[in-house]
Amino acid sequence: MSKLPLLSLVLAAACSDSSDVAPQPTPGEALPPAEQPAAATPVGEVPTFPSTRPADVHRWVILGMDGMDPRVVADMWARGGMKNLQKLCGEGVCLKSSAAWASSPVIWTTVATGLVPERHGIDRFVNETMSGRVPVGSKDRKTATLWDFASQAGYSTAVLGWLVTFPAYPLNGLNLSDRSAKLDSGAERLFPGSFQPTFDAALPAAMAGRDDTFDHCEWMAENDAWVSFWTPKIVASGPDIVFSYLRCIDVVSHKYWGYWETSAFPKLDPADIAQNMDILPNNYEADDQVLGRVLEVLPPDTNLIVMSDHGFHATPNFQIDVRVYTDKLLEKLGYAITNEAGEAIPGQSKMVKWHTAPTWYRQKVHFQIDGRDVGGTIPPAQIETLKAELKARLRAINYSTGQQAFQLVEPDAQEKQVGADVVIQVLKGKVSQQIVIDGATVDGVIGPITMNTGNHHPVAPNGYFLAWGPDIDRSFSAETMRVQDVAPTIAYGLGLPVAQDADGVAVKELFTQAFRDSHELKTVPTWGTHDTAPAVAAGGDESVIRELQTLGYIQ
Repeated sequence: MSKLPLLSLVLAAACSDSSDVAPQPTPGEALPPAEQPAAATPVGEVPTFPSTRPADVHRWVILGMDGMDPRVVADMWARGGMKNLQKLCGEGVCLKSSAAWASSPVIWTTVATGLVPERHGIDRFVNETMSGRVPVGSKDRKTATLWDFASQAGYSTAVLGWLVTFPAYPLNGLNLSDRSAKLDSGAERLFPGSFQPTFDAALPAAMAGRDDTFDHCEWMAENDAWVSFWTPKIVASGPDIVFSYLRCIDVVSHKYWGYWETSAFPKLDPADIAQNMDILPNNYEADDQVLGRVLEVLPPDTNLIVMSDHGFHATPNFQIDVRVYTDKLLEKLGYAITNEAGEAIPGQSKMVKWHTAPTWYRQKVHFQIDGRDVGGTIPPAQIETLKAELKARLRAINYSTGQQAFQLVEPDAQEKQVGADVVIQVLKGKVSQQIVIDGATVDGVIGPITMNTGNHHPVAPNGYFLAWGPDIDRSFSAETMRVQDVAPTIAYGLGLPVAQDADGVAVKELFTQAFRDSHELKTVPTWGTHDTAPAVAAGGDESVIRELQTLGYIQ
């Protein structure tokens, strides 16, 4: 449960020059019973929740589109694409988003809290624990979000797929975490639990055609498939505030940016350009179509923000990441027996992969040596012979393109220190997911191949920001909107107090003069804190780690 211990104290102290303020809970007042919607809702429909939003305060929808770059947007418009976004830009305010950080979980949490990462606690991708790496989650966040504060104030809320929202926790509304589709069951995947049957029943329809819609986003299109399915339906049900997040533009920008910014890669094969040049635009257009479906059902009294966390730039050189399942390779060569998870069984294998992620180009291998390793069968006198044999066999393995795939090298001092006896070096160039061993084509050894040509590290390029709606002043002019200003600005637009301890500010000038004249800016000392807990392994961790590795964020 979101914990806001300061909230009941600070709301009564809200500063105001006017009586025009949204109703607030009194000290000690509990949230509306979020597990029980205002009315019984049949399976297949979107539940509704009670709301204290005043009649003169409009709804808000925030569509996050990770990695959307202003330059690509302009190029899409020049081609006649992204017509929905272009229309809104002509009727609203278009700026660039500005972030001082380059990591998406950090930035999107800053968007939601109005606080810098040193304050909100999300400053990394994973936690290092005794049992391995655990992706950061909502229990790592130390502070309240705008949806926490709005929910506590009695506003109906909906959160869909936003980064770092697992485990889900109760709100006065829907809290569909970023692992809602990664898990088959469990109370923490989404809230309320009573919505799980409806969500699960709709998954096949939500996932249908995802690979065509979100071109080359691969299995990571899972999030965008269900989010794009549910967002229009939930927006139509009329929550006071909706946070919805799409990620595929970022995913494909890492791999296919160079086929859009071809001038940065003069050595690209023209045939490769022709094959891949539409992948990035296709994903921009897919997000615009989601926007279009939202606009079709958007209640008229709604303000809308469409924004990204950052843009992209071309990498200095190709960054090719090849996922290698080394234990499976050793099994194909007769040196290992693997279990159902594809991992070598030490007591039954001559050698095993050793403390190495699949994307590392130096795969550490540990021999099972008699007298040194439990269950070891290799006599020490045969180690050098075995090394020579493995070296020769690896030298003969090619990708299906004809290029040699591996070579055996000696471990360096650090690799030896952690127990590597040899290192299989993965050769990059004209790679493929099929390899040829002893004249036979073999699958299952090489996983997804990432050829990154785009990045947003170490300094994030500006992203995109659009504001549109009845309260937005179309004459507002600025170059950028800081990501830490987004939550305080929306809070002002919702008639809620802005936290005095926020690192961002409410940009009042974004609003019409009529709105500003009738709505004073009110403040509270803080929006409160959030329950934290030590990181522990949970369902879906492996999938999240795999995604981070594929995108090059972690090794």
